[in-house]
Amino acid sequence: LKSPQHLEQLVPLLTTFPDATFAVTARDPVSVIASTITMEAYGSRIRCKEVKLDRIAAYWADRVETLLRRCVRDRDKLPADQSIDVPFDEFMADDIAMVERIYQLADHPMTPEARQQRDQRQRDQGAKEDDLDRLVGGAQPLGHGIAQRQAQHSGAHDQDTQQRRRHTHLQERYGKRPTNRPLSIAESQAHRDGATSRLEVSGRKPHIGGETCIIDVCTSLTDGTEARTLVHSLEELQRAMTLDTTAINQQMTHFDDHEAIWLFGYGSLIWKADFPFLERRPAHIVGWTRRFWQGSHDHRGTPEAPGRVATLTESPGAICHGMAYRITRDVLGPLDVREKNGYLRVVTPLHFDDSGHAESHEGLVYLASEDNAAFLGPASNAEIARQIAESHGPSGPNRDYLLNLADALREMGHDDPHIFALERELLALPKQPA
Repeated sequence: LKSPQHLEQLVPLLTTFPDATFAVTARDPVSVIASTITMEAYGSRIRCKEVKLDRIAAYWADRVETLLRRCVRDRDKLPADQSIDVPFDEFMADDIAMVERIYQLADHPMTPEARQQRDQRQRDQGAKEDDLDRLVGGAQPLGHGIAQRQAQHSGAHDQDTQQRRRHTHLQERYGKRPTNRPLSIAESQAHRDGATSRLEVSGRKPHIGGETCIIDVCTSLTDGTEARTLVHSLEELQRAMTLDTTAINQQMTHFDDHEAIWLFGYGSLIWKADFPFLERRPAHIVGWTRRFWQGSHDHRGTPEAPGRVATLTESPGAICHGMAYRITRDVLGPLDVREKNGYLRVVTPLHFDDSGHAESHEGLVYLASEDNAAFLGPASNAEIARQIAESHGPSGPNRDYLLNLADALREMGHDDPHIFALERELLALPKQPA
């Protein structure tokens, strides 16, 4: 699976090629992002007067994270006897041994003829690299130059730390050893023979609060006690992490040629329209259900104690009622900031409820999918209501968000069983002191 895009297609690949052997390559995400940015930036210089590195970086940081989260989600669906994880540094350290492991898993004998062809290919490749070194006189590869300039001028150390924090989910699933030394023969054998995931912290234990923190996960034998302790620390780090989608949303160009846009609101946008709009109409979208499954670290909670707010989940045939606003494009900037905690702009058909005939229009909705870093997921109504009751953020108590939404839907004449069930659970709880 050489192409990164394959990482989010594990199940379709398995369905299409049920007898295949899958070699899932894993490389340090931060290195991948830096390499991709460099490649695209150099390509952009051919066709653009100005290369917007910040936009390229924002897009690929989030694209790579999405790919890796989906890979982690689906990796265990590949049969163990048909799949192998190939850490990039292990392959580079001993590519022959890794190839032979893949051949063995695929039940393909490494014949003397195959070994001879492999060895000849290596000799040919080595000769080409020697010729290239002589030609360029040991000059530094182009990619390193742009990376170094970016590091000097753009605070790359802080960006590197932030990216590593965003990819802890990958480290937990696949394992990444410290890169400051090669793997010993004994350690390499241990990696082949066994084991469970163990977290190792380089330099110091995880610290929540902004200091540099590098967490490496290695696969090795462990008694389990240390693993549980350090995984708890990793989960703390993940809870403190939020995904700011502002830059991604501002790259969207779908509505650039529109003077006005229809925006669909299904949560606080129904009852809190603190932005200028040209027109407001009740509307609905089809195929989506409103759920309190998104974490709020910035409005109705904090990074340490997130609240819960509404997002949409796919549900074929379902109808989600809300409010549509016709806005000018300049309003999207402040809205991107308001909805930055994991929400992305999504184009959707809107159907208006105040017309005597079927009337629809293309519009956009801010949606937080299960892949975003602030997604909390399903829980019982009692658990969600209790979390809402206990949460408070810069925009006020989390309970106000739910109660205002329930009142707005009731005033519009729409029944939402999920929202009204949460409202009942919340009102049955003792009110938390301010």
